[in-house]
Amino acid sequence: MNDKNACYTVRRNRLLVMFGERCRTCGDTQDLEFAHQRRTDCVGMGRGYANRVRDVERRPEAYTLLCSRCHDLLDNRPVRKRQSEIIRDPVRLAHA
Repeated sequence: MNDKNACYTVRRNRLLVMFGERCRTCGDTQDLEFAHQRRTDCVGMGRGYANRVRDVERRPEAYTLLCSRCHDLLDNRPVRKRQSEIIRDPVRLAHA
């Protein structure tokens, strides 16, 4: 990991602590994401890791912390598999 990524990881971890390190809906502590409660200039998936961290730092009141499942349900998206489910998926392991 380069210095820039390490810096953003440290900043994101601080934000996770500030937001309570668990999903506000179900209490899960895995696959946590910052979800909009209010629209900001940084919207949509794929806006960039650094931009999202910066936006949460600037406008924490506009975000909540959700696990990926609750975030998908909130945004009416198909629910993605969690990283832990992908790793244990026997079909995926058989094709690896």
